[in-house]
Amino acid sequence: MLITTAKKSQMEIIGLVIIVLLISLALLFFLQFSLKKADSEKRTFTSAQLASNMINAIAKTTTSCSQKTISQLYTDCAENPNLVCGQENICDFAGRKVSEILNLTLVEWNKKFRFQVFIPESEDYHEQIFYNRQFNFNLCSGNIQTETYFLPTNTGILYLRLNICED
Repeated sequence: MLITTAKKSQMEIIGLVIIVLLISLALLFFLQFSLKKADSEKRTFTSAQLASNMINAIAKTTTSCSQKTISQLYTDCAENPNLVCGQENICDFAGRKVSEILNLTLVEWNKKFRFQVFIPESEDYHEQIFYNRQFNFNLCSGNIQTETYFLPTNTGILYLRLNICED
């Protein structure tokens, strides 16, 4: 009789251990997936904020060309592409300044990006495209965060568009 009670007690203890292990494993799986989802949402939010803040910073950056902002330079470029800043064409000057900003920020941070300046329905305005030459943006496997800054001009709406890959 004593042996049967001991075996029953051992079986109950083993059953309790198995239940505790199953509950622990379920809790670990739950925590792993919930933390991964939160990390993904944080990354998406961060990329969206980076795109938004970056395009605003670029557009509002003051340059050495008559203290005009980059958005003013691009507006002038769209309306009169023959204007000059010092010895340089205004469109080329604006492009060089944007390229400097992008190289000091997004390229330095190893971000995959594409920055475009264009008027959608204009054949006269030559589109400018900047990108991180270290990456092929078309191979972006993650989400792409896009932010667009609109500039009204007398030749149409000028788009400054920044795409950042979340890889």
